[in-house]
Amino acid sequence: MIFLTLAGVKISHAVGIVGVVGIVIAAVVPKARTVYQSCTAPPPLIVAWEDLTTLQRDELQTRLEYDSQSLWSSKEVLRPLLEDYKELRITLADVESFHPVVVFPQVRKKNQYYPYYQVLNLTTASPKDNFIAVGPEVMENEYCAALNAYAVGKYNELRRNLYDEEVFRNTDHQIQGYSGARIIHVGIDLGGPVGTPVYAFSDGKVLHAGYNPSRGDYGNVIVVEHHWTVKKELQVLWALYGHLSNSTIGQSPVGKVLHRGQILGWIGDVHENGGWLHPHVHFQLSITPPITHDLPGVVSMADRDRALRQYPDPRIILGMLYR
Repeated sequence: MIFLTLAGVKISHAVGIVGVVGIVIAAVVPKARTVYQSCTAPPPLIVAWEDLTTLQRDELQTRLEYDSQSLWSSKEVLRPLLEDYKELRITLADVESFHPVVVFPQVRKKNQYYPYYQVLNLTTASPKDNFIAVGPEVMENEYCAALNAYAVGKYNELRRNLYDEEVFRNTDHQIQGYSGARIIHVGIDLGGPVGTPVYAFSDGKVLHAGYNPSRGDYGNVIVVEHHWTVKKELQVLWALYGHLSNSTIGQSPVGKVLHRGQILGWIGDVHENGGWLHPHVHFQLSITPPITHDLPGVVSMADRDRALRQYPDPRIILGMLYR
């Protein structure tokens, strides 16, 4: 979509929580790109508390104080969400077994490990906004903008002013039966540096792969038919991964069999991801098989209720990235 949104996925079952960090998307604002050019390498998987800037420490500390325990390990938080989609028969054990779609850094503090990420609020965002704080302090150490490249863009979020491209405003344009002025985000954005690996959360097979060239569209995108076993019965769910690199299509051609935890592609740059300034993967689920390499990642208010049933909350796979 046209603002770039971010990413988040659980980091390690050993730590028992999802990890993400914070980068938000802004509409295509050429100047902001320079923020990332000076720090393109991904940060290490484990980052010491002492290496964070004051702003980064405050962000993490605020979230830790709000969440008395890991959102990931809190069954009471996740269970009601799974109950909302009980027809999919996804259990807590299933969610714990799924591989992260994107692996994010963890912060080490006194021998404890915590995921570092921002949960974005894009309800009032506009295409001209730059959501990243880029003061001198953010750039003062080697992790600089790379560490700030991880964040989570919410599911079922009303982004009234964010999408101003033709692909969202053309009410005659239909995607799998959805049309109208589209402003409700029905996937989760997982952001990270360009080239960040994107993983299959479970076994599956590439159903569709292609390139959506319109400005604000997915760019390189693949659709995977995922499956896993529930009480000896096969469970199937389809997932779209959008805004990927050109090399992804060669990595995951149509018909390729994927295994849990296998790299299916990489987060793409602005010239290959649909024109999004800040790199991220749009992760979206579908209870029905898409007919091509496309899904309406954003829907109209009139189609909201229908879309939320057809395209379930990705947290049933990713874990509770936010409340």
